[in-house]
Amino acid sequence: MGRIRVLTLTGTPYEMGYQHGRAFYEAIHHFTEERLHLSGDPVWAGRPLTREAVLRLGQACLAEHERYSPILMQELRGMADATGLGLAELVIMNGFTDFVDVVYRQGEAIMPPLPSDNCTAFLVPPGLSASGQGLYGQTWDMHATATPHVILLHGQPQDAPHFLAFTITGCVGMIGMNEAGIAIGINNLTASDGQIGVTWPFVIREALRQDTLEAALACITGATLAGGHNYLLMDKHGRTMWKRCPPAAMWSRWPKLRWCTPITASSRRIWTWNAPARQNRWPVPWRGCNGHMICWHSRASPPKC
Repeated sequence: MGRIRVLTLTGTPYEMGYQHGRAFYEAIHHFTEERLHLSGDPVWAGRPLTREAVLRLGQACLAEHERYSPILMQELRGMADATGLGLAELVIMNGFTDFVDVVYRQGEAIMPPLPSDNCTAFLVPPGLSASGQGLYGQTWDMHATATPHVILLHGQPQDAPHFLAFTITGCVGMIGMNEAGIAIGINNLTASDGQIGVTWPFVIREALRQDTLEAALACITGATLAGGHNYLLMDKHGRTMWKRCPPAAMWSRWPKLRWCTPITASSRRIWTWNAPARQNRWPVPWRGCNGHMICWHSRASPPKC
């Protein structure tokens, strides 16, 4: 894979979505169709499901997305108008790794699904880094056919901080940082208690609309989440937070913190964490995965986006 393409989006939420849809019309159609198919594939979702049934579940999630962020729904409407795709199709494509948790919950699964996003992430507070800056980094691991769709959004909304977001064509954002110094990323958790709710890219982008760590955290804790994810937050002062969020029982289980040996020659020690998904969905051999590494660091004065 070569240099990541950068797409600059400006204006109102609707205009930003329309620009995104026009810029990657063919790619968004292709990737949406692929993810609609995978959402009904028992290897990914634990059961076979018809396209019609998949779309009904996607349609059922729209009201929660509208309730959570009318602004981001306007962006999605702009993309829908630019591409001719439906809102339900775009919500499924955006939040695929949450959406398969919703599909899994619909009755008794006939086979264990494939863990669909085995990302690895870390948070390093300023006092534990050699540079004295807070560090956040993660991989984004996904089926290899997602690779051609990787892009970087340079968002310049009229009513919120400007931001950079690692994402895929047609998705509002997956990992990012804004000009107020708020950085956010995720690990997918393969959850058994998916529900009709908000998918994780909406949570990422809503957090990037905030200018404090507390407000960004409220975007996570205030959402009716469709699936399981571990969310990691950092602000410009290097303050860090992470929340493990299974949808039905958000705070009942926590990842374990442990010390680890640093990978550099430094004698410093850093925090790392391990968040195994100890639920009833079993791991199966990984197939066709591909990973991308994204790193952010905190600064007293974040660069203008």
